[in-house]
This record gives sequence, C-alpha cells and structure tokens, in this order.
Amino acid sequence: MGKRCVLTLLGLALAVVLLAAAWRSPERQRADPAGNRSPHSKRPTGATRAKSGEPLAQQPGRRALVEQAFQQVLGRSPGPDELRYWLAVPANDPRVQTEQALVRQQRLFLERFPAARAAVIQRAFAAALHCTPNAAAQGAWDLLIETSGTTYAELVTQLQHLGPAARTQCAH
Repeated sequence: MGKRCVLTLLGLALAVVLLAAAWRSPERQRADPAGNRSPHSKRPTGATRAKSGEPLAQQPGRRALVEQAFQQVLGRSPGPDELRYWLAVPANDPRVQTEQALVRQQRLFLERFPAARAAVIQRAFAAALHCTPNAAAQGAWDLLIETSGTTYAELVTQLQHLGPAARTQCAH
C-alpha cells in the first residue's frame, strides 16, 4: 500500500470520527432505562400515541408510521413480512407506542446486523453521490452506524454535507 493511500485512509478515518463526534447530540448520548439510545427524531409524537391493546393494523395511520420508520432508518420500505409483523404488534407494546419508539426499534436492528448496515451504506451512497462506496468507506461508515446508531437519512445528509470531498469515498 502506497504512502498516499495510507494517508487517504487515515484522513477518511479521522473525518468519520470527527463527524460522529459532531453528529452526536447530548440527547443521543443518554440511554433510556432499557439501555436503548434515545431516538434522534425531534418530530412531535403526541398524535402518534397508541390506543391500548389494539393491533397497529386497526389504527389509522399506523401503516404509514411503520413505513416512515423503515424509510428513515433503513432507506427502504418494509417487506410484506416485516409490515405484517409490525402491524400485528399490540399497540400497548412499548416498542410501537410512538413514532420514536418504532424508529428506535429500527435503529437497534441496524446496529445489530452487519448485512443491514452494508445495505444502508450502499443505498445512501447511491442516493447522495450516485456511486458505490470503496472498501475503506464501507468499513468506516459501518463502524459509525454500529456505534452511534446513525440512520440512512442521517448518513445521506452527512454525505451531502461533505460535498465533493465525499467523492473520494466512491469506488472507481
């Protein structure tokens, strides 16, 4: 590996670490009693509170909330089985009582499954830069998602914020 390549990889790693530190808010650094990270979404959730015991499928707008959580965190719509699962969950289950709770569940899924993180990184690069990430970028962003719970939407924003410098992370 050439000296220039090593310096580029070190620079990329430093940029990812700095972005992760800057991106984390005090709210995200606090954990809830169950040990989950606080969701990053600041949208109001009072209107999304679930009725006790009713399956989500029987509540107006619940399908849209599940789809929004998947889009925000994973950058895709839920598959038929995933949608069926989340709509069958009783609404008094704390995992689905608010939009933030649904997002938190998708973040946890993303943090725990490397294949899901890899797919999110591929989709984010395609959306923001119209390319695929090189191996170093794939590894660096994977680590960021795993450790900080960064979502698809947040990753796209970060890549766009980096501007032309982000193109150095594309595979050629």
